[in-house]
Amino acid sequence: MTKKVYPNIKNIKAKDLKDLGFKSKAIAFKFSKVLNLNIKKFPSEQAFLDELKTSLTRFKSIGLDFNDTFKKLDTSTKKIRENREVKREKKFNEVSKKVEEKIKVKPYSIEIVGDKVLYLTKKEPTDIILKETSLHYLQFKDFKFPKSKDYVPWEKTEHTRKKTFYLPFNYDIYNRDLTQFKNDLYKIYNEQKFTFKISFEFSFLLILAKDNRKLGSELKKQYNKYNYVVQYKLHYASTNTRLQGFENPVVVDNKKDIENIISRIEEKDLISYFTKERNNSQWQFYKFLGVTFHVYEMNSPIGKANDLPMHFKVGSNEKALIKYENYEDYLCFWRCLAYYIAKPTDIRNINKDMKLLYKDYYDKQLNNAEIKSYPGVQFVAYDKEYSDEALDNEEYEKKSDELDLIEKHFEININVYTNDVPEKIQIDRRSITNYSETLNLMRYNNHFMYIKDLKQIRHAYICKKCSKMFLNMEACNRHEKKCDELVKHKFPGGKYNKSQSIFDKIEDTFNTLSKDKRYAVYQDFKPVVDNEEDKYYPYECAFDFEAMLKKLQTKDDEKKLKIVSEHVPVSVSIFSNVPDYDTKPIFLCDDKPKRLIQTFIKTLVESQ
Repeated sequence: MTKKVYPNIKNIKAKDLKDLGFKSKAIAFKFSKVLNLNIKKFPSEQAFLDELKTSLTRFKSIGLDFNDTFKKLDTSTKKIRENREVKREKKFNEVSKKVEEKIKVKPYSIEIVGDKVLYLTKKEPTDIILKETSLHYLQFKDFKFPKSKDYVPWEKTEHTRKKTFYLPFNYDIYNRDLTQFKNDLYKIYNEQKFTFKISFEFSFLLILAKDNRKLGSELKKQYNKYNYVVQYKLHYASTNTRLQGFENPVVVDNKKDIENIISRIEEKDLISYFTKERNNSQWQFYKFLGVTFHVYEMNSPIGKANDLPMHFKVGSNEKALIKYENYEDYLCFWRCLAYYIAKPTDIRNINKDMKLLYKDYYDKQLNNAEIKSYPGVQFVAYDKEYSDEALDNEEYEKKSDELDLIEKHFEININVYTNDVPEKIQIDRRSITNYSETLNLMRYNNHFMYIKDLKQIRHAYICKKCSKMFLNMEACNRHEKKCDELVKHKFPGGKYNKSQSIFDKIEDTFNTLSKDKRYAVYQDFKPVVDNEEDKYYPYECAFDFEAMLKKLQTKDDEKKLKIVSEHVPVSVSIFSNVPDYDTKPIFLCDDKPKRLIQTFIKTLVESQ
């Protein structure tokens, strides 16, 4: 049985439809749809065209322009019309938003002057304006967080790898909340497999202080439509934005070290620290942007604090050092001190003496809980040693060098050496006390070892100030006492401050007196000169004399100081910014000094 094939309007030629009077196939399709002329109900395509022509003739007879009418007629289904309306509305909203952004009048004006950006407003800037302008300033400065880095250092160092993490930092100024910083620090710690050193730097934004935002007279002349100005200053993360006490990388071996870092930071007022030394009081803190962590991976696995390099275990070091390395705590200093005082036959039999010394100094029992919480002794390295005056100062007890206090308590000199590089020893801390007993220690990272005999350690000794090397420690000590490579220059007068002009003094005096009720009657009298141009005379003159040496004859041979010649002016050049005198310099020359001076003065008077 042959399948019946129905005629299709899409197969009808456009020419046949135009012959009937339709301008396009789409109009013919809409016309047939409105009149409910279904082509499938007709036996042939020609029968459909004949019916279409008959209907079209009736439509024309009533005088209607069917082409324009049906072109605008929407014959779509309800669902299609709804979808079309949704798309139309969405497009309208998008266009409206773009137009609104373009024609929107912002409540501030942006002026770029070199590398500075001025945000000018008529009214006092609101928090919304500050937020918008600060974002614009960061875009202007092209401030972005770089990608974190992980690379192996090119040079041979104790660090096998360096990693840098760039992270945003949101700091609650009012509650001093460091939750985000703690989380980032612990996350970095948990990702490390080896003991590491860490340093961190902050990036932040300063803003022009509230009291300095009102436009001065000069800016007011230039931007007379505005009353306030907002400026920002960006400080990138660098060594200059490290916290005091964290200028150098800190060793991290376990969570106690992380907790110690956090507790030390919590004691600080970050806002005050980063604003107290920034130019002047014109600027105040606005917000933190981010924090950069530099992680220097070391060779020893995390959790094993005393994994010593091989050069401590061979040669003369093996015989001269008592290392106490197989312990998982930070009591190495107290073991060394206990051994020095008790001198037991077996170096391991020092626990009892160590606990007694610990209790004597800290007035605490050295139990398991105390051992777990003890962070180790703190000390200041050799280049930060204290003077005798500092030791006698009332503030001495507050110093962070715990070895100073231990020396004083047990009346013993404590010297600390380092041997990080094989065959080279440096003085890390030299005692400035003069007790009869001396304890010599070797330090590697956060671990102390007892030196039984300095003479047995056959290495080159290096001055920590100038890096000069010596064959024995005595020669190195003598040299370091006189070495001036680390001499610090002190300026008792302080830094240079620009002196006040007479106008500044008048303004300060008036502001002080105006607060006193006794001078209320003079409130309307304002001697302050607001216009900067009125403070300075606009014209100036520069001149330069040239002289020749004229020999003098003297008969006074008995004097030690003899004047054999004198300077005689022969010419002068003059230049001024006075109109008519500002095009080129004036040159005067005369072999008679008196006449030259008279001409010079006359020329100056005429130019005024």
